[in-house]
Amino acid sequence: MQQTVPVDLDVLIVGGGVGGLTARRWLSGLGRRVGVIERSAVLGGCLAASDYPLKWLPGWGEIAGSSYIAKLVADSGAGPLWLQQELTAVGYEGGVWQLHGRGDLRWQARALVLACGAEPYSPYPAHPRLIVGAQREHLLALQGQRVAILGGGDNAIEHALLLHAAGCCVTLHARGALRGNPAMLARLHAAAVPLLTGLGPIAVQADADGVTVCGARYDHAAVFFGYRPSSLLQQWPQLACDGLPDATRQVYWVGDMRAPRFPNVLSTQGDAAVVAKALDAALPPTID
Repeated sequence: MQQTVPVDLDVLIVGGGVGGLTARRWLSGLGRRVGVIERSAVLGGCLAASDYPLKWLPGWGEIAGSSYIAKLVADSGAGPLWLQQELTAVGYEGGVWQLHGRGDLRWQARALVLACGAEPYSPYPAHPRLIVGAQREHLLALQGQRVAILGGGDNAIEHALLLHAAGCCVTLHARGALRGNPAMLARLHAAAVPLLTGLGPIAVQADADGVTVCGARYDHAAVFFGYRPSSLLQQWPQLACDGLPDATRQVYWVGDMRAPRFPNVLSTQGDAAVVAKALDAALPPTID
């Protein structure tokens, strides 16, 4: 049955990852009418299928990302959820956001929280032999293959070590100096993973049989050049607010949408809690 009457909300949250679910928990606990839309089929964002331990969450030990998300989903408060849904039209009039989704779904909301996360960045054309970001299921399928890791930060180093331990022939390529923390660098040097640093722009050519990186041949290459904010802002520039709350139109960015220098789960959840309390203070009382 098609939705012809807009769903009336105090706050619509765009993104069902750590930030969006935390904001939902706080806002519903404050008695607000809140809904969440998520473009994928599951909640949790990049952590939903992650077996990597979250090393720095006090009180949780080294809980896997997927387990942490499962607990967060189970305790993310009330309010409708729409999966496999995204914005198809965005408007603002009279202090209210008028929004459309797929299948004639519509919302009206007095505030928006953008918790769409960030997307792994790659300057190279998409190709099956070029893996971008921490796609664990793809990386672990490379056991025994020749793999070029592109990047010099902790993420690149951690995955170089992971693949090295899985029996891959790994070479790490960095555009500049390695930027990993001392503990990670010590592990990398102890493993004697081949390193090429100070390369500047890295030439990559992928074809059906493999990838050529800086003139050497590999079965696959994995790119860890960091992240950039969700492409939602390119699609709907009226939602841009320079990473700061826009109190005039009640638009807030949470977590990786703000491109923090040191992104992590705790800072994302802290952002979400602060935004929820700011919105509760700024919006008029909810009328049922």
